[in-house]
Amino acid sequence: MENLKKVKETILELIYPSKCPFCGEIVSAGKKHSTEHNGICKACREKLPYIGEVRCMCC
Repeated sequence: MENLKKVKETILELIYPSKCPFCGEIVSAGKKHSTEHNGICKACREKLPYIGEVRCMCC
């Protein structure tokens, strides 16, 4: 059953490849399933601003 699920995911990835939500670049299947990347391409991840400290937007 697990093999069937993997085959299904592979076929769907070939027909409908994952795309970066910011630029539309195709993101490889291996990166799609990684929670670290969240389907965002490397170029867009590098451009994203990250909050260094915990604080509200008003402070």
